[in-house]
Amino acid sequence: MTAFLDANIVIDAFADFADPRKHSIARDLAQSLSADGECIVSPQVLKEFANVCTRRLRGQLSEEVILQLLRQLSRIPSVETTATLILAAVRRHFANRISFYDALIIEAAIAGGADVLYTEDLQHGQVFDGLRIVNPFL
Repeated sequence: MTAFLDANIVIDAFADFADPRKHSIARDLAQSLSADGECIVSPQVLKEFANVCTRRLRGQLSEEVILQLLRQLSRIPSVETTATLILAAVRRHFANRISFYDALIIEAAIAGGADVLYTEDLQHGQVFDGLRIVNPFL
């Protein structure tokens, strides 16, 4: 099984400790998937993570810690964001009436061969072209 981790899961796993229950679940999930080599992300996930760390969590995390976390995340295989992927996301945005950025995450997960997308942003149990949405916090 290959899993795609959305930014909210990555943020809870690596940087946001405000909710200990969510942090523990996300951390265990990310560590398990990474150890098995069954985890992928996209540049969008890394950008969102960096944005949250440098804006919302800046007072909680030092610059060095933020850079160290980004280095760790950059080791996870990443699906390239191409023009084709963006066009597919726009089509999915209109077809499924979801945000463009959620559609882009879905398309990246599908392009990367993921079976499951871990996220809080979409409906748990929903399936897009064989990609199952799972909210690990339910």
